Amino acid sequence: MINNAIHLNFTLEVLSTTAGISPTKLKAGFLYLYLVSPYLFAKHLRIERTKVLLYIEKMPLEKIIAYVGYQKVTTLRKDFTILVGYTPEDWMEHLSA
Repeated sequence: MINNAIHLNFTLEVLSTTAGISPTKLKAGFLYLYLVSPYLFAKHLRIERTKVLLYIEKMPLEKIIAYVGYQKVTTLRKDFTILVGYTPEDWMEHLSA
């Protein structure tokens, strides 16, 4: 569900209702299976999708935010830098080097 609708902002309550379990059990299950919270899981998926859109589609960040669920380019750039270790621009340069 999350992977196919990464552009939407799901709450823990919506996800747990869809899964038919309590929010507490959903969070515990994510931590057990993926070693991260549902929030960080979704953030990682968004950043991975951003990488694809940057590298394969050559899409600018201003367009990417609509596809990956961010409201601001600055927030996407900050999260990308924290998780990848490069700014999106530096990451692209690093790939082409």
